[in-house]
Amino acid sequence: FDEIAKSYPTIQWSLENGGKEEDFFEFVYPWFFPRKNKKTPRSSEWEHFHDKKRMSLDHYVLYPKNNGFQGFSDAILKDIDMNYCTIKKNIKNLQIKTDPKNNNILDIKVNTESISGDLFFWCTSPISLAKILKIKSSVTRSGLPQTIIFGNFVFKKNISTKFHEILVGSLDHQINRISFPGKIMKKKNNLVQVEYSFPQNQFNLNAKYWKQTWLTSLYDLGLIKKDNSLDNFAFISETRGFVSKHDLRFLTNTLKNEIMPSIGNNIIIPAFNLGPENINRVIPEVILNTIKSVNTLNR
Repeated sequence: FDEIAKSYPTIQWSLENGGKEEDFFEFVYPWFFPRKNKKTPRSSEWEHFHDKKRMSLDHYVLYPKNNGFQGFSDAILKDIDMNYCTIKKNIKNLQIKTDPKNNNILDIKVNTESISGDLFFWCTSPISLAKILKIKSSVTRSGLPQTIIFGNFVFKKNISTKFHEILVGSLDHQINRISFPGKIMKKKNNLVQVEYSFPQNQFNLNAKYWKQTWLTSLYDLGLIKKDNSLDNFAFISETRGFVSKHDLRFLTNTLKNEIMPSIGNNIIIPAFNLGPENINRVIPEVILNTIKSVNTLNR
């Protein structure tokens, strides 16, 4: 556990700044470690869901059979009745107008169009919502923003692997996760995505440096052969999540207690988390809370 925890710079920072090791154990992906027979109380929808999955004889990762993660959005889009729905993409200018008396959202201005509604589902960071509503939070003062970087590799030849993703957990490699999108989508398995997260400004964001560092790791781990030439590489950097000596659950609950009493009653947060979060944890909670909210509105 010592090496695995330290291979996550975010957790390492937390431990060096007063965090307790036991608070972060479950957030280093549990499947690094053997399954425990001891049962502990569960409080969230995703915990109940994954307890059931772990206790079954066959464990299938929550991916659609076709197109991987993209299959989720494809299936949702296919099931939407476009007579009652409009989907807007690539929005350049979005403004949110709120009522200072009760913090309800009055309307959202998309480019030149104003949109109003009975309910607004907030599906991005709760911290952003707190800033818009001018709600002060102790969470933002307790640590640092987290940077997450991705390297997207396209190779000439197929990659020989039986895995959809690999969790590295090694101090020898500046990688937390390696995934194979082509294999997930049941298409040509020549795609690799690597992921690494750390406290903001801890490492440089030079694409050439990370490209070479990650290629070296992919070669050393035996995942890519030297004769498999690289066709394309894309580097992505985003600010996602938060770094603190407190564990993610404590931060989430603290922020939730600070802002939920103050947000408008027409704002729904289907999955309250500070992210980035495992999609397998988020999806059950989003589905449950969205259905509950819509059913309540229709009564």
